[in-house]
Amino acid sequence: MIKDRINRIAARLFDIQADELRDSMSPMDIDSWDSFTSMQLIAELEKEFNVKFDMEEVFDIQCLGDIGEILSRKTSYPD
Repeated sequence: MIKDRINRIAARLFDIQADELRDSMSPMDIDSWDSFTSMQLIAELEKEFNVKFDMEEVFDIQCLGDIGEILSRKTSYPD
C-alpha cells in the first residue's frame, strides 16, 4: 500500500514511529518536518516510487495524506 510505504519513509526521516503517523499530519504536527526534511522526503519518495514530483505538486503538499493522493495519481499503486 502507498500509505505504508510513505509512512515508513516519513517515520525514518522524522524520527517518529510509523504507527503514530496520520494522513492529517502536517509540519505543524511534526517538529522535525522542516523545509530540509520536506526535500529529503520528496527525494526518497521519488526514488521509492520511481516518479518525479513537479513543483506544483510539491507546493500542494500540506499533509501526509496529500502525498498519498498525488502518488495514487502518478502510479498504478492502490491507495
